[in-house]
Amino acid sequence: QRRAPETAPEDRPALIRARDALAAGRPAEALQLVATVAAPDAPEAQSLRAEASLALGWLPVAEEAFRALVLADPTDANALGGLAEVYLRQGTPSAAAEPLRVWLGDRVALPEQFLVLRARENASRLPQGP
Repeated sequence: QRRAPETAPEDRPALIRARDALAAGRPAEALQLVATVAAPDAPEAQSLRAEASLALGWLPVAEEAFRALVLADPTDANALGGLAEVYLRQGTPSAAAEPLRVWLGDRVALPEQFLVLRARENASRLPQGP
C-alpha cells in the first residue's frame, strides 16, 4: 500500500466544482476541472476522474483510476464498487467478483441490482444541483 498525496488547499474550489458538475450530469466538465488541479493523484481528484470517466464510458481510464485508488487504500469501498462496475460493463464478471463481494459486504445482489445500488449510493454522496 502506498501513501496517497494529499489534496492541495488550492485544489479545493476546482474539486468542489468538479463534484457539482458530475452530480449535474456533466462528466466532461468534471474531467476538465480535475485536469487543472495541482495534486491530480490525490484520492479526491482520482475518485472524481474515475467516476467521470465511467460516466463517459471511458472504461480503461476509469479502470486505471479505480485501480490506483484501491492500490492506495484496499478498503476504499467506492473504488472497489467502481472497479466492479467497470468489469461488469466490460463483460468480465469473473474479474468483478472479488471487488463486488467486498463492496456488497453482507448484502446479496445480482450484478444488475448492484449497478442500481451503486448508482443510488453515488447519488447520495454527490451534492444535488439547484
